[in-house]
Amino acid sequence: MAANRFAALSAEEKQHILDGKDAKKTKDVTKYAVNLLREYLEAKGEPNDIKDISASDLDKHLSSFYMEARSRKGEKYKKSTIVSLRFGINRYLSDSGSDCDIIKGKDFKKSNDAFKAVVKNLKEVGKAAVEHYESIPPGDMEKLHNYFNSSTVAHNVLLQQKIYFYIAYYMCHRGREGLRELTKDHFGIKTDSTGLKYIYQKVDQLQKNHQNDDEKGNCGRLYETPGASDCPVKAFIEYTSHLHPDSDSFFTRPVDNFNKKEPYWYSCRFLGKYTIGMMMKTISKEANLSQIYTNHCIRSTCVTNLDENEFPDRHITAVSGHKSLSSLKSYSQRTSEKKKSQMSYSLSASMGLAP
Repeated sequence: MAANRFAALSAEEKQHILDGKDAKKTKDVTKYAVNLLREYLEAKGEPNDIKDISASDLDKHLSSFYMEARSRKGEKYKKSTIVSLRFGINRYLSDSGSDCDIIKGKDFKKSNDAFKAVVKNLKEVGKAAVEHYESIPPGDMEKLHNYFNSSTVAHNVLLQQKIYFYIAYYMCHRGREGLRELTKDHFGIKTDSTGLKYIYQKVDQLQKNHQNDDEKGNCGRLYETPGASDCPVKAFIEYTSHLHPDSDSFFTRPVDNFNKKEPYWYSCRFLGKYTIGMMMKTISKEANLSQIYTNHCIRSTCVTNLDENEFPDRHITAVSGHKSLSSLKSYSQRTSEKKKSQMSYSLSASMGLAP
């Protein structure tokens, strides 16, 4: 009887579970770093089976690799890329059972000195700056509101764009990550103690900041605005009520030749990765925003607005999913467009210049 209680997984099934422990982006970084180092060693006429190279030889090769690695265009890599290459190679060695630690190991002093020198040089030539995602300023947020309540495009397309933005904004979603995998069951509607309805994410997703099940679910809520014609909860219910019943996907393709009287406004086919990945760029163009924003810019806007409205960091991380309070510094230390204009007007006023 006890034997029937437990599954009997094959070696392949167990390996599949183990392979899922790391984020896809981490795997891609590791693969790229290892392939690049192998290509470099082959070009130098050296053995390129990295895990079989002695620590002393690997230290010597890495010293040159960090200094000589170039992009396909023959340009120096950015600092962030060099850091990623080093990280990827080290992760590969670790996963392969090697005792070599090219980051902390005492046998890799020469290559680590070279790495530090390269990083310093990249700072000097302007290739160390971190490119932050822009937050959407108030002027463009107002344009978005007007666009979502217009008739610029077919209503089913516009409604989907609006719901996409709401989920990314209120739930502080990470860019395009996991959007294609969202299903109808990921969200629910509840009523709080005051009688107000709200949308919440009831099924958690593994994202970059939370690859392990650490029981820290998304606490973001999308509340109704009673009496408002553009109530977000009302829009959410309208959207979900017109999804096709034969598909569990949350984001499926809007039907062509849209007819508001038809019961289903969306087909059974889910949106492609490219379409979802370009969603905010498409919205930016359609809404005639001041610049083209990416999906991740919505997340940046959420965190920036909550920070500027003086919500405690611990409450913001409960929504954003950041592992630590220090992770928010990249957002809170930025100066918004509103603050920049206020500072400029203040300086103008000291010179007697009218804004």
